[in-house]
Amino acid sequence: MIKPKTGQCPSCNDGKDKPLIAGYCQYHYWQSKRKPIQLKRPKPIRKISKKLSKEQRIYSGKRLIFLSENRFCQAKIDGCTHLSTEVHHKGKRGKNLNNVDTWMAVCRSCHDKIETMGIDDAVLKGFRIRINSA
Repeated sequence: MIKPKTGQCPSCNDGKDKPLIAGYCQYHYWQSKRKPIQLKRPKPIRKISKKLSKEQRIYSGKRLIFLSENRFCQAKIDGCTHLSTEVHHKGKRGKNLNNVDTWMAVCRSCHDKIETMGIDDAVLKGFRIRINSA
């Protein structure tokens, strides 16, 4: 059997003779072989997709033009301030986000009333477009 080399480990500094591997005690030899663990920072999930971000840039430009052309509230519900400040989407915003035909210029007061109104009432008064489920 081969006799292990013994001596003082340069990292221990305790003055004792120990079996050496490549000039170090067993603990410090394996400590030097260990690679530091580098944690990768997780990539954050986008709050808005690239596609929706592009659509919203187009929407904000069209919205300003629409509100400048339609300065007065088109809903005219009780408590109306008569000056349009917002765009109400009659249909769902997904595919109709940039479809000006489904937009309605409204004031904040009327927009709040339209949003709290029942769907059936809103469809009857022309504030919503019913979307077929089929």
